[in-house]
Amino acid sequence: MGFNVAFIGGAVNSAVGSAHKAAIDLEGNFHLVAGCFSRNKDWNCISADKYSVSKDRLYTNINELLLAEANRLDAVIILTPTSNHYGEILLCLDSNVPIICEKSMVTSSLESSRIKEILAEKNSFLAVTYNYTGYPML
Repeated sequence: MGFNVAFIGGAVNSAVGSAHKAAIDLEGNFHLVAGCFSRNKDWNCISADKYSVSKDRLYTNINELLLAEANRLDAVIILTPTSNHYGEILLCLDSNVPIICEKSMVTSSLESSRIKEILAEKNSFLAVTYNYTGYPML
């Protein structure tokens, strides 16, 4: 059992991908089943292999992923650069997919306010993670 999730971003060559994969594997309650890990085709494929994601659930962009996977996922985990988060969050909200987003959520209070409004309208779910478990000083 458990929760099926997809990564947006988080390729194995990124700063956060492997850390988040390790974090979701800690208890075995989350299963990475789909993703669009990188705009770079090679890194996207390498990441799917390393994360054991089937090639038929590997996508070249978020729109493809949401179109094919929205009804099959328990959440999308956004691991792209912060400057991309606002648009990606809006797309996920529009597809009614719960969202787990790496910090920082967005780049302005205006973006944050708009997301808050949409969350309330749709009764959706959004969590922001601070994945620091790999830092010995913490």
